[in-house]
Amino acid sequence: MRMLILFLFGFVLVLAGCAPEAPRFYRPEPLPRLAGVIGGQLHLSGEVVVADDVRIAPGAELVIEPGTTLWIMPAGSTKIEPDFLSPRTEILVQGRLRIAGSEEEPVRFATLRPQLDVAPGDPLWAGIIVVDGGRAELSHVRLQAADYGLWLLEGEGRLRAVEFADCRYGIAVQAEGHLELADSLLRGGEIGLFCPGPGAVQLRQVRFDGQDEEGIHIGSSCRIAGEDVAVERARVGVAAAERPAFIRFGDNGRDFLRLRRRP
Repeated sequence: MRMLILFLFGFVLVLAGCAPEAPRFYRPEPLPRLAGVIGGQLHLSGEVVVADDVRIAPGAELVIEPGTTLWIMPAGSTKIEPDFLSPRTEILVQGRLRIAGSEEEPVRFATLRPQLDVAPGDPLWAGIIVVDGGRAELSHVRLQAADYGLWLLEGEGRLRAVEFADCRYGIAVQAEGHLELADSLLRGGEIGLFCPGPGAVQLRQVRFDGQDEEGIHIGSSCRIAGEDVAVERARVGVAAAERPAFIRFGDNGRDFLRLRRRP
């Protein structure tokens, strides 16, 4: 009997050693939230929720480090707040925005579930808007589903290795805005590059793909130059007063639409 008890005890110990470890439960820490006015210098890394409109004040700087993911919370109201330009969540730059992604660790913008009903295909947030002499420097950035990937209103933008997808306007340049764009892809949306003018645009190794309306729209007062630029699978490749010689076309509904010059 004693031997039987010892055998059963040893058998139980063996079974206990083979049993899976009991589950351990972790309470996730809430992600940092960004909203309101930035008045000094701020560095962001990791994962951050853009919980409401952000304004980078004149003289201030926001630096976003490699590998950062910014989760955009779509606006819960249709009201336009004072000092902002859109009812949708926006990043308004009057100072300096530097998004310093790398090839190995790009910076990504992603959207959270909308708080209001949004029609399929409509933008989920306003995007990055640079005004009043502000400046945006973007490198290795992935951004999607914005009204404007980047809107330069008397602002300056220098972009390299960015991918903007399904934005209503990939990039807009107005009110003497200045854009330098290189090694980049603007995919989907209504218009890839919209420059009614006045403004200046310089493109190098840029591809526009699959726009519903126009790959590039160039107004008569927009000064544009470039090399190795392709527009493919757009309804209209380029709408402009003159056909730019540096642009290649492929599989567009119509490669070129001539616009009338304003008197």
